Amino acid sequence: MTTNRQLAAIMFTDIVGYTSLMGRDERKALQLIKTNRNVHKKFIKQFNGNWLKEMGDGILASFPTISDAVYCAGAIQNAVAEMVDLELRIGIHVGEIVVENGDVFGDGVNIASRIEALASPREIWVSESVYRNIKNKEGINLSFIRDETLKNVDEPVKIYSVDVSKEFQASLTKTGNSSTEGPRRFLKPIAMVVGVMIVLLLAVNILYFTPGGQTNASIVDKSIAVLPFKNMTSDQDNNFFSDGMMEAILNNLSKVSDLRVISRNSTEQYRETTKSASEIAEEMEVGNILSGSVQQSGDKVRINVQLTQGTSNQVVWSESYDRDLQDVFDLQSEIAQTVATQMQAILSSETRELIEKRPTDNLEAYEYYLKGQDIFNNAMSDNEVEASAPFFHKALELDPNFAECYVSLAGIYSRSRQELNNTSQEVQDSVFSLLDMALRLDPDLPEAYRFKGWYTFYVHNDREMVINYTQKALALDPNDWESLELLGYSYLYMSPPDYEKAYKSFSSAEGLVKGDDAQSLLEMIGFLHLGVGNFDKAEEYYLKAIDLNPNTADYNRIWWLLFVQGKYDEAMAWAEKSYAMYPEDMESVSEIARTYLYMGEYEKSEEYYDMWRKMRDPGEYGYYLYNVYNTGLGFAYYKLGKEELAKDVFQARIEHGRELLASGYWDGAGGELYEQARVQAVLGNREKAYEYLREFEKSEFGWGSLYWLNTDPMFENLRGEEEFQRILNNGFQLKQEIRDKLSLMEQNEALTKALSR
Repeated sequence: MTTNRQLAAIMFTDIVGYTSLMGRDERKALQLIKTNRNVHKKFIKQFNGNWLKEMGDGILASFPTISDAVYCAGAIQNAVAEMVDLELRIGIHVGEIVVENGDVFGDGVNIASRIEALASPREIWVSESVYRNIKNKEGINLSFIRDETLKNVDEPVKIYSVDVSKEFQASLTKTGNSSTEGPRRFLKPIAMVVGVMIVLLLAVNILYFTPGGQTNASIVDKSIAVLPFKNMTSDQDNNFFSDGMMEAILNNLSKVSDLRVISRNSTEQYRETTKSASEIAEEMEVGNILSGSVQQSGDKVRINVQLTQGTSNQVVWSESYDRDLQDVFDLQSEIAQTVATQMQAILSSETRELIEKRPTDNLEAYEYYLKGQDIFNNAMSDNEVEASAPFFHKALELDPNFAECYVSLAGIYSRSRQELNNTSQEVQDSVFSLLDMALRLDPDLPEAYRFKGWYTFYVHNDREMVINYTQKALALDPNDWESLELLGYSYLYMSPPDYEKAYKSFSSAEGLVKGDDAQSLLEMIGFLHLGVGNFDKAEEYYLKAIDLNPNTADYNRIWWLLFVQGKYDEAMAWAEKSYAMYPEDMESVSEIARTYLYMGEYEKSEEYYDMWRKMRDPGEYGYYLYNVYNTGLGFAYYKLGKEELAKDVFQARIEHGRELLASGYWDGAGGELYEQARVQAVLGNREKAYEYLREFEKSEFGWGSLYWLNTDPMFENLRGEEEFQRILNNGFQLKQEIRDKLSLMEQNEALTKALSR
């Protein structure tokens, strides 16, 4: 890892109103980006600057002198002054930056970006440190704006507006330099020496004069993983208590929006680890590790905790607490707030209230709750899940207002729902009533909102309600990766999908979960990339998910990726691999049947379709689920000359589609419209097929269906027609535009993460 620290003048710019323009006219916005880029490259080079990074519509650059940065900013603003659509905001600050493996961050970047965000359109705003260095420079006029409190900056910053005279700017542009070359060559070595001395002085000041001495000097990265606490009690059956203490502290830290907190299950793998803090930090991609131990004896508890900076492996804070057991909730709150403070995180009064809230005043009820959670979290079967229920019921006997217990019971009942028919209203009512009870008792319970969101997603498919619940959960727990994942699901499965919001949600979740728990998330990110035609990225994420745990991976994902591209031999290899591992899996058999169908091997396709049908139980799945999800079998019959059998299958699908579409039931971004279109196309009902295809087009081709449409042999009757090609070409153009948007978001992501530290 290559790290370089330096003092520099930092210029941060962005385009005013770019996001709204992108929403109105993507092509115009992308052209504006190119124009902006060319203007910046010209003047940054002319004024001896260093192009550091492009982040969407923003550009970050550094300069060896402050006057270079200001004159460059003036040249840029003057160059775009007559351009109607290209309005820029520019912020400049001088400070330390850190360049690490090609990425750049630090206070200089942070403050420059904050100032830029405040600046008025077509203006240059600078910090006081810049003002002091340029107030007597030729061609520069300065106006005081205000004192401003900036995020992550302790003291208010005086902000000034800068105007560079156009006449003076023109003279600079003609000479090609902001100052004469002779003095510059002489001053460069001196500037370098002075710069090194200033950096050293800054380091000494931070290290020795920060309140608390060295306690928090090395804490710069506000990300943390909390390891399982060791149970120091002789009774190992008491693990539930040490785990409960660790989880409570982690949950409290997770409520701090200024921190990035890795999920509980992600760190479970380190329970008995011999790895160093630096090794764990590297694997978890965090800057800090919190570890600890718990010893309970009677009505006393001792907790030892230490915070270790990951890169240096240095313990930056540690403490030992001896308290009465009745003070356990205050202790959980105190430790979390102390750790957050050590990491220089900002704690709002609302966050402090959430952290300090007691789940119950009954310690015996809390003990039963922790025992139930221990069983539930480690359950390997439905029976073990149900074995946790008596502990939650006992806790509620002792404290009927213990809100978390109702959420846990909802989890148990929802698990039992998997063994019942989808129409089991009794179980649905039980789950929702338990969650409603929890929220009546504690309206600030993020896990209740998250659970309600997930359950609504699977039971009612009400996207607006799901988004509402998950946003409430995230307002209370901004590090809740499961809510972020669910939010991404909801945006991705909308009709039409909102890929940008889905990407943002998934990307945030990806930074909070590691290990096996990340598998489903990686699969969904791959699915997002598939949906927009980023096939290489989709495959990359699918393979990452498989590498995490081949035994639990969803091979259907990578099969579908290859299938819709027309790579049938490769798709078949994955389908057969899945079938070899799980011969009872109906999905694998269906994949083989469908792949043979598209390869033109209709008899083999029929053979596997028959096998698939025999594996399904009409009594369990119902007539339609048994008889209509085999449109491909109908096409195999059609190709084999079994027209009557084909018509029976197609008619069943048509009737099913009419009922489904009439009900308004969400069907996966237009999936039923696609199925109806392909059936009508095979039957030769062109106008009906196009009617469905035009409606399907409005869904913007979710889940990779555009690429399936491009290869699907069931549309062979329409493929050469102008209207069919129009639908395809419009789809391809749309996907390209979405890919461009996501590419800009990816460019911006690295710097955004750095600025949030």
